[in-house]
Order: sequence, then structure tokens, then C-alpha cells
Amino acid sequence: MLYEEISNDDNDYEQTQQSLTKKHQLQSRTRSAEARKRRNRKRKLYFRMQRYRYFITRPFYYRFTMKLVRHILAEYNIYYTHVKPVDDLLLIGVKDKIIEQQNERRLLCDIFDRRHYYLFRRQAQYLSRRSNDIQ
Repeated sequence: MLYEEISNDDNDYEQTQQSLTKKHQLQSRTRSAEARKRRNRKRKLYFRMQRYRYFITRPFYYRFTMKLVRHILAEYNIYYTHVKPVDDLLLIGVKDKIIEQQNERRLLCDIFDRRHYYLFRRQAQYLSRRSNDIQ
């Protein structure tokens, strides 16, 4: 008799827990499609503002690819959040003021100009030939 009462209590507890989780699941999906759009748009704008809060600009030669730019930044130990070419400028977004100042000192002013483009290209060709010779 006592065992049946305990098992009934357990069953009641499990049923209430299941009903609570179902209610919670239903409530979490109550945001409408329009509300989600508004929320996502607002968050996107906020994160975009944060992305360009601190940035470094450098003159930019149009033939540089983003892959090469990121490779150069990695060589110079430049920590960045975002890289974006705008006309003849390159915007390099960073997280805070301290990193911005460090990167300003590390990165040459004319690192992404025409002369450096051909220098990096020649260096890449040399390294690729050398790796082929080793194999």
C-alpha cells in the first residue's frame, strides 16, 4: 500500500515536470516572424557598429586578395575582428583601443600598396618553388 502511494507521487511529479517543459517549449516559440526580423535587424546593426568601433585604415592596392591580406596580417601578428576594402582604403577592425594602438605601431603605413603587392607575390612564388624542390 505504501509503495503504491510513493509510486503515484512519483508519477504525478513526472507528469507535472513534463507539462511544465511542454509549456516552456511552447512559450519559447511565441515570437512572431516579424518580431524575429526586427530583433535580428537590431542585433545586426549593433554588432556592425561594434565591428567598426575601433579600426585602422591603410591605402589599398586593388589587386590584393582578402586571403593575402589576412596572411600578411597574420605574419605581422595583427589581431583583427574584420577586414574590409573600401575603394582605395583597407579598413581593419579591432576589438579595443589598446589593440588598435599596438597594431598601428606594428603595421607599416604603405604595407598594402602596389610595390608591396609585387614583393609579396614574388616571395610567395619563391616559397612555392622551394617547396616543390624539397618534394
